[in-house]
Amino acid sequence: MGEICHNCKSEDTFFDGELYQCIHCRYMWVPETSVKSLKPQNPVVEEPKSPKKNLAEKV
Repeated sequence: MGEICHNCKSEDTFFDGELYQCIHCRYMWVPETSVKSLKPQNPVVEEPKSPKKNLAEKV
């Protein structure tokens, strides 16, 4: 599974399980798929479960 080096554009790269590394210039980078998976897909929004509970707290 090779990627093109982001630095020198060489195709001689390898994946060590976490990062890609270029054999020529030793540049290392994170694969794009794991960068996307680190971003939250659905931001957590806390909503009141019961409107009645909120009214009781305000009283």
